[in-house]
Amino acid sequence: MEGNQEITNPDQIRDSAASHFQNLLSGYVTQSGTHDFPFQFSKIPEEVGHNICSIPSEEDIKEIIFSIDKESVAGPDGFSSAFYQACWEFIARDIYDASRDFFSGTPMPRSFTATTIVLVPKVDSP
Repeated sequence: MEGNQEITNPDQIRDSAASHFQNLLSGYVTQSGTHDFPFQFSKIPEEVGHNICSIPSEEDIKEIIFSIDKESVAGPDGFSSAFYQACWEFIARDIYDASRDFFSGTPMPRSFTATTIVLVPKVDSP
């Protein structure tokens, strides 16, 4: 469906899907910080609120990375925690910098949020 209109023509479906994903996957991800939720959040102490938004220390980040089970499933980037732990000496600075940028509100580059979509044609026999 496009809006409230159902489309059945294959060309229109293709164009609608292409348009949807071009709009979805283009540009930077931004956060407005304002949402209208249908419920009330509990108040948290001011000190806790500051800690949630503060930039984690390099020690905190390393501790978190090394606390993840090495046998855990790989993340969306295809790398497991075992990779991050084994290569920590080489990648630590990049992880620290990316974490600092995230908590500072720096917009994420498109490459961080991009998605690869592969269309698999339907065939009677592979």
